[in-house]
Amino acid sequence: MDKYKVFVYRSGAWLDITDYIGDLQSTDELNTLSVEVSFSLLQIPLDKYNKKLNLACGDKILIKNGWKEVFSGVITQDSLDFSYTANDVGWYLNESELVIQFNGVSADKAITMLCSKAGIPLGEVPSMSTIITAVYLGETFASILEDIMEQVSTATGRTFLYRVEGGKLWLKDMPSDVLTLKHKPFDNVKPFDPTWALGPVSGSRSLSNLRNSIVLAQEENDTAYILATAENGESIAKFGKLQKVLSVDDSMSGSTANIVKNALAQYNTLSGEYSVTMYGDDNVKSGRCVRFNSGAFGLAGVYRVQSVTHYYAVPHLMDLTVVPVDVDEEKLNHSAGAVYEGNENSNKVDVIISEIQNADDSSNSSGGVSGSKSKFLSVAGGEIGTTESPIGSNNQKYGAWFGMNGVAWCAIFVSWCASQAGVSSLVPSSFSSVSQFMTWYSNKGLYRTKANYTPKAGDIMIQKSSGASHIGIVESVNSSGFVAIEGNSSNRVQRVTYSFNNSKISGYGCPDWS
Repeated sequence: MDKYKVFVYRSGAWLDITDYIGDLQSTDELNTLSVEVSFSLLQIPLDKYNKKLNLACGDKILIKNGWKEVFSGVITQDSLDFSYTANDVGWYLNESELVIQFNGVSADKAITMLCSKAGIPLGEVPSMSTIITAVYLGETFASILEDIMEQVSTATGRTFLYRVEGGKLWLKDMPSDVLTLKHKPFDNVKPFDPTWALGPVSGSRSLSNLRNSIVLAQEENDTAYILATAENGESIAKFGKLQKVLSVDDSMSGSTANIVKNALAQYNTLSGEYSVTMYGDDNVKSGRCVRFNSGAFGLAGVYRVQSVTHYYAVPHLMDLTVVPVDVDEEKLNHSAGAVYEGNENSNKVDVIISEIQNADDSSNSSGGVSGSKSKFLSVAGGEIGTTESPIGSNNQKYGAWFGMNGVAWCAIFVSWCASQAGVSSLVPSSFSSVSQFMTWYSNKGLYRTKANYTPKAGDIMIQKSSGASHIGIVESVNSSGFVAIEGNSSNRVQRVTYSFNNSKISGYGCPDWS
């Protein structure tokens, strides 16, 4: 039988205040990092026999069920009507802002660095090889973590559960083990499975968000290119064809084939969410799977808990929001009938805007900047004369390397040169469009308009004026203009001479080669 007690920390000891507590409940939502507790306090200001507890923000609160700790945290909100809100230590991770940067580190290492920066111990983190290169200024731990996990999920299709327990961050692949629930209402009653005795149940499923055909596309120079597709024949036969078009953007990483494959797994499912009230079990937490054993209430099978509110009273009740984890649907999402088009082994379509050198991680550096500009220009110059094959097809070795062959490739050529020269911290090596380079340098304060700047060797010329969308590498400069090495210039890599006031030139990305 559940026997809850509430304590406040006073004068070096825990004071039992259970007799003064009412409306005690906790709320736990998926991947929000913090469990929230609310309660009211019996306080009568003018009654001299009523003990004055004077609870306030910052007071430490502990809840136990028998000998087992259920919650530990601090009061984060107090009110004149003696109602209170408390949160565990995860609350701070949603509130306090950080400044941190990652430069080409794996996602698991980035999270380790993030925890160290925030001062939160790390209990568990799985291996995640997705490369993170990003700068976060004035963002919370929670938002940074969410962004990193979104990048990993996009690249790999994996989903994750993360929460704070015992003062540590625990992160793992979304668990699939199923809880067997037990509820013991009284000491003289044997524990029973509460899924056989549900209260109100509501919810529905809908086809409105199901997509069984995925297209990955990119626009360049007013032309649309289809990079990869994926579809599920069984789902199309059953529900009809429902297609989603994804546009390449800065949040994507991984091969084109993996991106559409993971998107298909995400979207090719019937969306549905259900609410249910039932007898409580302290083991029910967000992210866990619960099996409902009686179809009489409309719920049968395995469901994942999206949120749970526990009401700590007699009897212990809980409100759940759950989504189905249907075995047949899981097999449908990953069925052998799924067709994927794209290069499974191709390089990244895109990576997160990034690449400020991180003093905390130099393992991916290429020996510093010294000599990097000359190597970058040497790599580009060595490619002069390389052509498309056949001419006019946009097929060449740079697009094949990038995993996006047959598309406009001037920006991909710059990425290839940066990768070969090992200067990705100064010139991005994972961009496929002119706009990405322009945005990247602008965000770092390294973009100069042509009206106020004379280019230097090693700068990145950007054309986004007069209908142009083109990019090149400034090789040399003289009194009247400059020479650039360009990919996709008349279907080849070649040198092109420009005057400083050329109408198509918008400006220059200016790597710090010093």
